[in-house]
Amino acid sequence: PQILFRGKAESLQAQIILDQAMIAESGGSQKLIDDLNQILIILRNILRSHVLNQPLEVASILGFSPAELQERAKDPMRYYQIEQAGVPDYTRGTQYARLNQLYTQTREVEVAAITALREGNKYTRNDILETMNWLSSAFRVMMFMQLAGEYK
Repeated sequence: PQILFRGKAESLQAQIILDQAMIAESGGSQKLIDDLNQILIILRNILRSHVLNQPLEVASILGFSPAELQERAKDPMRYYQIEQAGVPDYTRGTQYARLNQLYTQTREVEVAAITALREGNKYTRNDILETMNWLSSAFRVMMFMQLAGEYK
């Protein structure tokens, strides 16, 4: 389970780097590249924290506290004047599709972390599990930001 968790996290990092390169090469949004970089740094810190068995502290993601981030993920109408994303489809564009893919991969890493960080009925690293959950919320928010035109 430990190797599966780390492998999925490394795979997500590789996908983020590939997406950043594709966005840069196509002349896409620097803000999107920068936001992806923030998430990439947090993922690297998660792995470092896990490998070295050190506490993980994340004060903000995309400039939002974890509580603000989760609120934005739950209420896109209030913050982005858009309806819930609903079922993603190709008509929302490539950038949206890439963010959706990163969102789903983040959830896969989160599930792997839950398995890897459980001993009996206890979780050994709630800091990592909470941060993974926040990262999935961050990708949801980024999907809403894309739909709202904030990554142009």
